[in-house]
Amino acid sequence: MVRNPTEDELDDIQGKWRYYNIATAASVTGFVRAYLYRVLCKAEGAIYCDTDSIKARRFSSLPVGVELGKWKHEFTGDYFAIAGKKLYADHIKGRPWAYDPKAENEEDKNWKIASKGANLAGLETAPQIIERIANGETIKYNPDVPTFSFWRDVPVFIPRDLRATAKDMTSVPNL
Repeated sequence: MVRNPTEDELDDIQGKWRYYNIATAASVTGFVRAYLYRVLCKAEGAIYCDTDSIKARRFSSLPVGVELGKWKHEFTGDYFAIAGKKLYADHIKGRPWAYDPKAENEEDKNWKIASKGANLAGLETAPQIIERIANGETIKYNPDVPTFSFWRDVPVFIPRDLRATAKDMTSVPNL
């Protein structure tokens, strides 16, 4: 007799009903990369790309909408400081220049800030700091919160050097 697994059995990560198919995961990742590449080929003046976003001057025949598989136009920017992967500051066109790290509503935000691994978005000077990094400066970052590890008895604060990840920033197109 064959039966379907219960919810508890599916939640048990060590149980016989739980498995991961690496080939399926690889094919999904490959498909998404190919899809992203096809969209990038349609972009004019692409300056940044991540797994779920593209920054470019213009797009031709890009499917935009709220349905699954379509792209969302989040904002039009007029200034971009890109220092590397997940490290950028984008000013939203038509909004005041001042950056408010406490702005919670999307309509109150003037900047889109990304700084994975360092909470720069919480600083009032985040756009200027990211611009300095993009221009080649190395910034010492001391985190406000500790890093926890299974291998250490106590949490520790790990300072970081933030620097641009591109080897040659002169190849970035001007807008």
